Amino acid sequence: KRVLFDGEAAPLVSVQATEILAIAPQDIASKDKVTVAVENQGVMASAVLSVASAVPGIFVSSGEQAAAINEDGSLNGADHPAPVGSIVSLFLTGAGLTDPLTDDGVPPELPLPQAALPVSVQVGGAPAEVLYAGSVLGLPGLAQANIRVPAVAASDAVPVQVVIGGNSSQPVTIAIR
Repeated sequence: KRVLFDGEAAPLVSVQATEILAIAPQDIASKDKVTVAVENQGVMASAVLSVASAVPGIFVSSGEQAAAINEDGSLNGADHPAPVGSIVSLFLTGAGLTDPLTDDGVPPELPLPQAALPVSVQVGGAPAEVLYAGSVLGLPGLAQANIRVPAVAASDAVPVQVVIGGNSSQPVTIAIR
């Protein structure tokens, strides 16, 4: 099982019967289009895809609820809403290049590389202070954004959206009290 970007093998994160997760090589960042080929059990299929500087996606725990960690270490949700002014960590994929660059598929070490592109986060339509945006220790291809929860109306489902390099994530929610 292999995934190739313009003929370059990509590091594989997970291989399942119906899904292969791969890390796009950093070399494609300077391209407009890339041919992605997937080889599985001797069968090769390919497609030409457009390349973007970032295509952020926020991990969810269920439905639209972000898989976010509150400042106290609890999983954010209706049972554990984040207080206004506290810090919440969001976990992302597709955050683009880091500064400094890291080797493809190599787990990031300290000091952690930061996101190379500008990162902003809206919570309930209000801008959140981004305290950190970059790699996650030991987890290649994963990014983290630590934000301070702005003063917005309390709810179990406050909309959150991350913008990296001008590209927006899907809308998700966090719980705020």
